[in-house]
Amino acid sequence: MSAGPQRTSASPLAGRGAVVTGGGRGIGAAIAETLAGAGAGVVVAARTEDEIARVAAGLGARGARAWAVPCDASDEDSVRRLGDC
Repeated sequence: MSAGPQRTSASPLAGRGAVVTGGGRGIGAAIAETLAGAGAGVVVAARTEDEIARVAAGLGARGARAWAVPCDASDEDSVRRLGDC
């Protein structure tokens, strides 16, 4: 992942939160990085725990607020648990 833009209090998403499903790799990871770079706290969700943990840790290392939450978006109970976080 790239270093991403620096966040400031003037960031467009400062103080906001976002949930990115499929955030463990590819487009989902890029979306999580972009949202974090814009100041949002990001919940990175996907089925593969080690992938989402790696993405969230990378965002955190750059000063973003990020959490890895396992979730299978095709399973209603899993999605409900994600919403309870």
